Amino acid sequence: MVAKNPNDARALVWLGNGQTVDAALHFGKGKQKDANDLLTLSRRNLDAAVALRPNDPNIFMMRAATLYVQGMYWPPAALPRSVWETLRDDCRHFIALLGPDKIARVSVHVRGEAYGELGIAYLRLGEKDKAAEAFQDVVRLCPNSPYEDRARKEIAKLKA
Repeated sequence: MVAKNPNDARALVWLGNGQTVDAALHFGKGKQKDANDLLTLSRRNLDAAVALRPNDPNIFMMRAATLYVQGMYWPPAALPRSVWETLRDDCRHFIALLGPDKIARVSVHVRGEAYGELGIAYLRLGEKDKAAEAFQDVVRLCPNSPYEDRARKEIAKLKA
């Protein structure tokens, strides 16, 4: 789809996501350089997609989810600080765009991902108080869910 239309933000964001998955496969096979090259390309495509449609929550939250996945497969220190800053900013942008009334009405999955990924971003940036606040928001907004369980574990780690 990107070959047909290089300005298709949806195609670009999904291409970037696929490149992250491909990078993880290379990483798992010990092909570190190939994996890192794919991650760099992935981030370029994700950024290009958001540049084309900066206020489309489907685009910038897909970038956020993909960056979060990068953090699942690579040690936090192996990723540039910009990954965590972009993840933080995308989550904050999404939460602000929806506002407190609308965010309370979206699915538990959307709330849990937005605030949970925000908490992880803050944590990786060394902002522990803000991370704890984001995880507390998950507990408040996602009761009786796996998101609440994960947030409580993160809060316990922060207190330890």
